[in-house]
Amino acid sequence: MNASRTWMLACALVGLLAGAASAATIFVATTGDDANDGLSWTAAKRTVQAGLDAASDGDEIIVGPGTYPEAINFLGKAVYLRSSGGAAKPADPQCAD
Repeated sequence: MNASRTWMLACALVGLLAGAASAATIFVATTGDDANDGLSWTAAKRTVQAGLDAASDGDEIIVGPGTYPEAINFLGKAVYLRSSGGAAKPADPQCAD
């Protein structure tokens, strides 16, 4: 393999790794504080919306157990939003499965 081709492949690999490394995980908990950075459970955000506000495309937002009575706006962001405990059946029979 010639030197220029090796150099191009190395640059492409660094770019891919940099993109993967830039995704963050943001934590949300009923005991959190929206002034926190949300980058750990001990520094969790309090509201889902604050987690979304802090997120960038590709980030993951993990929401801890509890009730979060809020309307949320994804702000056009492509993020992963999930609960810390996996899927659960809604307690409200009005909610769809």
